[in-house]
Amino acid sequence: MPIETEDRMVRVERTCERIAERLGVIEHRLTAIEPRFASGIVSLGYELKSMLDSLRAECRAGDGRLQKQGTVHFYWLIAGVIGTVTVLLLLELVP
Repeated sequence: MPIETEDRMVRVERTCERIAERLGVIEHRLTAIEPRFASGIVSLGYELKSMLDSLRAECRAGDGRLQKQGTVHFYWLIAGVIGTVTVLLLLELVP
Protein backbone atom coordinates (compact mmCIF):
# COMPACT_ATOMS: atom_id res chain seq x y z
CA MET A 1 0.00 0.00 0.00
CA PRO A 2 2.72 2.57 0.77
CA ILE A 3 4.23 1.92 -2.65
CA GLU A 4 0.93 2.84 -4.30
CA THR A 5 0.87 6.11 -2.34
CA GLU A 6 4.44 6.86 -3.39
CA ASP A 7 3.54 6.21 -7.03
CA ARG A 8 0.64 8.58 -6.75
CA MET A 9 2.83 11.21 -5.14
CA VAL A 10 5.37 10.82 -7.94
CA ARG A 11 2.60 11.28 -10.52
CA VAL A 12 1.26 14.34 -8.68
CA GLU A 13 4.75 15.84 -8.54
CA ARG A 14 5.29 15.23 -12.28
CA THR A 15 1.90 16.74 -13.03
CA CYS A 16 2.79 19.79 -10.93
CA GLU A 17 6.09 20.12 -12.77
CA ARG A 18 4.32 19.98 -16.15
CA ILE A 19 1.82 22.56 -14.98
CA ALA A 20 4.65 24.80 -13.77
CA GLU A 21 6.42 24.43 -17.15
CA ARG A 22 3.24 25.29 -19.05
CA LEU A 23 2.60 28.26 -16.81
CA GLY A 24 6.18 29.39 -17.45
CA VAL A 25 5.58 29.21 -21.20
CA ILE A 26 2.33 31.16 -20.84
CA GLU A 27 4.07 33.77 -18.70
CA HIS A 28 6.84 34.09 -21.28
CA ARG A 29 4.30 34.58 -24.08
CA LEU A 30 2.38 37.18 -22.08
CA THR A 31 5.60 39.01 -21.32
CA ALA A 32 6.39 39.08 -25.05
CA ILE A 33 2.89 40.32 -25.94
CA GLU A 34 2.73 43.07 -23.32
CA PRO A 35 5.05 45.61 -25.06
CA ARG A 36 3.24 45.16 -28.38
CA PHE A 37 -0.10 45.60 -26.66
CA ALA A 38 1.09 48.74 -24.88
CA SER A 39 2.50 50.24 -28.08
CA GLY A 40 -0.76 49.39 -29.86
CA ILE A 41 -2.73 51.28 -27.23
CA VAL A 42 -0.43 54.29 -27.49
CA SER A 43 -0.72 54.20 -31.28
CA LEU A 44 -4.50 53.97 -31.02
CA GLY A 45 -4.49 56.98 -28.69
CA TYR A 46 -2.50 59.06 -31.16
CA GLU A 47 -4.77 58.00 -34.01
CA LEU A 48 -7.90 58.95 -32.05
CA LYS A 49 -6.38 62.31 -31.11
CA SER A 50 -5.56 62.96 -34.76
CA MET A 51 -9.08 62.06 -35.82
CA LEU A 52 -10.58 64.34 -33.17
CA ASP A 53 -8.34 67.20 -34.25
CA SER A 54 -9.41 66.81 -37.89
CA LEU A 55 -13.06 66.61 -36.82
CA ARG A 56 -12.69 69.82 -34.82
CA ALA A 57 -11.11 71.54 -37.83
CA GLU A 58 -13.97 70.41 -40.07
CA CYS A 59 -16.53 71.67 -37.53
CA ARG A 60 -14.80 75.05 -37.34
CA ALA A 61 -14.73 75.32 -41.14
CA GLY A 62 -18.40 74.35 -41.33
CA ASP A 63 -19.23 76.87 -38.61
CA GLY A 64 -17.51 79.61 -40.62
CA ARG A 65 -19.50 78.73 -43.74
CA LEU A 66 -22.76 78.71 -41.80
CA GLN A 67 -21.93 82.07 -40.28
CA LYS A 68 -21.33 83.55 -43.76
CA GLN A 69 -24.59 82.10 -45.05
CA GLY A 70 -26.44 83.45 -42.01
CA THR A 71 -25.00 86.90 -42.62
CA VAL A 72 -26.07 86.84 -46.28
CA HIS A 73 -29.58 85.73 -45.35
CA PHE A 74 -29.79 88.43 -42.68
CA TYR A 75 -28.83 91.11 -45.22
CA TRP A 76 -31.46 89.83 -47.64
CA LEU A 77 -34.06 89.93 -44.86
CA ILE A 78 -33.12 93.50 -43.92
CA ALA A 79 -33.26 94.50 -47.61
CA GLY A 80 -36.72 92.93 -47.91
CA VAL A 81 -38.01 94.72 -44.82
CA ILE A 82 -36.59 98.07 -45.93
CA GLY A 83 -37.97 97.51 -49.44
CA THR A 84 -41.44 96.68 -48.07
CA VAL A 85 -41.48 99.68 -45.76
CA THR A 86 -40.31 101.92 -48.60
CA VAL A 87 -43.03 100.64 -50.95
CA LEU A 88 -45.70 101.10 -48.26
CA LEU A 89 -44.50 104.65 -47.55
CA LEU A 90 -44.51 105.49 -51.26
CA LEU A 91 -48.05 104.11 -51.60
CA GLU A 92 -49.16 106.33 -48.72
CA LEU A 93 -47.54 109.40 -50.27
CA VAL A 94 -49.01 108.91 -53.74
CA PRO A 95 -52.71 109.93 -53.83
